[in-house]
Amino acid sequence: FKYYIKTMSGNSRAVLFVINEGSRSIVKEIRVSGQRRDSLSGLKIGDPFNPLRFSEVLSSYLSEVKNEGYFFAEINNDDDKNVVRYFNGNREVRINLSLSKGVKSKVRNLLIFGVEQTKKSVVRRKLHYIYESNLTPKLMKRVYSDIASLGIFKSSNVTFLKGANQEVDLVVRVQEKDYGVFELAPGFRSDIGLKVWARVSRSNLFGRNQTLSLTAQTNYRLSLSEIDQSR
Repeated sequence: FKYYIKTMSGNSRAVLFVINEGSRSIVKEIRVSGQRRDSLSGLKIGDPFNPLRFSEVLSSYLSEVKNEGYFFAEINNDDDKNVVRYFNGNREVRINLSLSKGVKSKVRNLLIFGVEQTKKSVVRRKLHYIYESNLTPKLMKRVYSDIASLGIFKSSNVTFLKGANQEVDLVVRVQEKDYGVFELAPGFRSDIGLKVWARVSRSNLFGRNQTLSLTAQTNYRLSLSEIDQSR
């Protein structure tokens, strides 16, 4: 860009900036593994091309493919200079991606590690939907969420092991919480005197994610003269 300084009346000055944006590049063609496409993750033929946003477009497109079940899909030429080519004085852009989709990966088995008191059937029952499901980022996110919703683990980690024919075993590693809680609340009230409230609770009872809670409360009046006869 250029700028000019113009002297105005008195001691004031005016600054004029002149910016030359150059020609706008328009997407004229999109090809993925040789196949012509009308759009790519929101970027359509005829749209202006933004090179700064293109990496986001590639990431979004790959995420879409993975969520279709092609979890191990890869873009082979994302760092190739020929992915984006300019023509006609940089006014036209042609995009050419090489994508390896592979085959859809299905979950074959669930492996659970780290449980000591919790029965594995509790986790298996919660994640019953994974068997024969396509492995996708959305599935992995749902598994994380459902394990956390059990409320009996301090931490969890979900990975996978690749088997034959693109089948995978989902691997869940957890760390159990301390399931016993004891609460004690002493106090004083003018109408009932000294009071003590206590509760003992045990979550994940017998490793089945069930809870048992016992609560007790007692009080001792320091003076019977303070008894409210109307109550």
